[in-house]
Amino acid sequence: MAVPLRRLTSAPAPAVAAAVSSKDAAVPVHMELESSRAPFSFEISNLGKVLWKGDASEKLVSRDAPMVFPKEGVDLHVTVAWPGDSAREAVKLAVTPANDAASEKTLWGEKKVDDVLTFP
Repeated sequence: MAVPLRRLTSAPAPAVAAAVSSKDAAVPVHMELESSRAPFSFEISNLGKVLWKGDASEKLVSRDAPMVFPKEGVDLHVTVAWPGDSAREAVKLAVTPANDAASEKTLWGEKKVDDVLTFP
C-alpha cells in the first residue's frame, strides 16, 4: 500500500481555539471613592482606558463597572484633585470584584494625588 510522501512529511494544522479565555472576560466590579473633603474631581483608569471619571459634590461616590480582573490583580491609575487651597487631603478607593472580597487603598496629597494602585 502506498502512502503519499506529502502526508508523511507534513504536520497536521493545529486546531484554533475560537472561544475567548475566561481570564479575559470582564466581570462587574464595585468601586467606592471616599475623600476627606468635597467637592473633588477624579479619574480612574486601567491600561489607558478610563473606567470612571467625574466631579463629586459629596465625600463618598460609588459605581459598578465591568472590567477584566485577573486573579493576579489590576493596576488602577487614580487621579484626584481638590479645588482651592487645601491642606493634606486623603482619598480611599475600595474595589470589590464580583463574588470576591473588598480591597481598599488610600492616597494622601496636597491639592492633587496621581498614582497607580494595585488591587489583588
